[in-house]
Amino acid sequence: MASEGDSKRVLHRVKDTLKIDGPDPSITDLLDFYLNNTNMHGMRRIAVSKGPIKKTIWIVFSLIAVAMVFWQGIQLIQSFYSIAVSVTINYQKLPFPAITVCSLNPYKYNQSQALLEKLDRNTAVALHNIGIAVTNLSAAKRDDEPLPIPLVWLDTTVTNQTVVTDVISGKFHVVPGEVEMRSYFSQNYQSSEPLIAIEVCGEERKCIYNAFTSAIDAVIQWYRLHFINIMAIVPEKDKDKLGYSADEFIIDCLFSGTVCDPSTSFKKLQHPILGNCFTFNDGSDGKSLDIASAGIDYGLHMVLNTRQDNSLPYLAMGAGAKIGIHLQNTTPFIEAVGIDIPPAMESSLGLRVNDVQKLGDPYSDCTMDGSDIDVKSLYDSPYSVQTCQNSCFQWEMIKSCGCANYEQPLPEGSRFCNYDNNPGWEYCYYRLYDMYIKEELKCIQVCRQICSETEHEVTLSLADWPSKASKGWLLRALSKEQGLPANDTLKPSDIAIVNIYFKDLTQKTISESPASSIVTLLSNLGGLLGLWLSCSMLCVVEVLEIFCVDFPWILLKKLLTTCSSAFASLVRGPDPAPSVHFPVQLPVGGSPAEDPPTFHTAMQCPREPIPMPNTPPPQYNTLRLRQIAGYVPDGGSDGED
Repeated sequence: MASEGDSKRVLHRVKDTLKIDGPDPSITDLLDFYLNNTNMHGMRRIAVSKGPIKKTIWIVFSLIAVAMVFWQGIQLIQSFYSIAVSVTINYQKLPFPAITVCSLNPYKYNQSQALLEKLDRNTAVALHNIGIAVTNLSAAKRDDEPLPIPLVWLDTTVTNQTVVTDVISGKFHVVPGEVEMRSYFSQNYQSSEPLIAIEVCGEERKCIYNAFTSAIDAVIQWYRLHFINIMAIVPEKDKDKLGYSADEFIIDCLFSGTVCDPSTSFKKLQHPILGNCFTFNDGSDGKSLDIASAGIDYGLHMVLNTRQDNSLPYLAMGAGAKIGIHLQNTTPFIEAVGIDIPPAMESSLGLRVNDVQKLGDPYSDCTMDGSDIDVKSLYDSPYSVQTCQNSCFQWEMIKSCGCANYEQPLPEGSRFCNYDNNPGWEYCYYRLYDMYIKEELKCIQVCRQICSETEHEVTLSLADWPSKASKGWLLRALSKEQGLPANDTLKPSDIAIVNIYFKDLTQKTISESPASSIVTLLSNLGGLLGLWLSCSMLCVVEVLEIFCVDFPWILLKKLLTTCSSAFASLVRGPDPAPSVHFPVQLPVGGSPAEDPPTFHTAMQCPREPIPMPNTPPPQYNTLRLRQIAGYVPDGGSDGED
């Protein structure tokens, strides 16, 4: 008799020799294999539990655990991207900021009167026709040639039409339907009183009406628009002569008790609207003025002459000066964010320094230095949101309107817009500016905040100047220093006193830091997986292998097999009908379709019909074999004949 070990060796030899074949595994087989072999206890209990009730309970528990992992995992990831803000206060010697000062009366009226004569004359007529008395009306005569940008009345009392009347000439025309108003009014706005508006028209007489409810605001904006048109073609050297020099504007200057010369200590800056401005401690020489003590005696003291008796009547609505406080070698946007300094007052500006440091990607979209911003800067200064947005709008203006906005820096090879060279540019400008405000241009989205910046917190305090006791001698002394004759004395309304100093030498640093690190995040996720699913990160790899590798591979194989079979059938054509039928002997146990496509059937030997021999073999004991692989032929006997 052959031993059991011999039978096993024969069985292994048969398995190694015979070709193993069977159906491909399916997704169901893969899931069955995974549930029986996974390291997650809950998943295994689904496969090994007996009865539908236990299986259902374990399915519910497993789904709850998976849901908890996803929910708490999302919270952990969100907390990873959150930030913590810390505030640090240091006491140290501080660098004094750059100070830019401009007069609210930018140009000498006696020097620019000839340049603005026609505009001033028409403005006086417009004010008179509006119903505002003008002292110099006798000199105001209406020109035969109207200004290119009219100031008009809009009468919307009549349905389906608007009557447009020129304020200066009195001529009117009727616009059928509703006019396009650039205001917060709706297009079908109806008013019992006419509205005053600025009419700007482009090509083909397409017009926009910039409407106002206040006639004063309308006249100021209308005058400013014409003033920009005029100054856009005036050379820089001529504009410099129209304004005031540093010695004329800054009467006296002290820094930390030391006299500073206005002509040498201040650098001139040409502003498109405010004219000649002057910057103290601008940093162009590479030097920085440091302050070692706080208080008003250790800052900058200036006495400014605003010269109200020689100001432009329709441009300078306010009196005094504008102060801009900024870092060295940066551009001051003084008209937008400057501090107004009133005349006949002593203004004290106390400073504190705040450093703001933000986290970049992935915590925010701030930029470090603007090098990753797709906007070419027109400013000779470091990146800021304002320089980026102004540069972006200027490039869009040149692209859309064919000329540059006068209030922004001029790119090389371009020229400022002017109604003589670019008729209708105002219409294009208003269209573009409305798109900018509505964020339809890319400028606001592209120009991101900077990650690190220094801000100066300003506290303003005011006091009357001069006092009654010192008024007489103080004004006479200042007039004498200015070289005025004895009968010509400065008035308090001409003088503005400014003190700029550090309130203390503390520098507050506001910095952001990650609320959690990547190590903390991974540790928390690992604990979460162990708590709810009793598995480690290897279980995650296991799940990824099943669902990201095996699943797609099975689906791809099935798709390729289906496509290959369809293509082969198409090439082969329909099979001919068989004329002779032969009996097919099925294997013992049923038809081939009874074997489901599982992983186990792929390991079974093919069972083919074995023909019975006509002559029985000799009955030699040495040739007798034990049952192999559980197969016993029909009619076979394990005993001796």
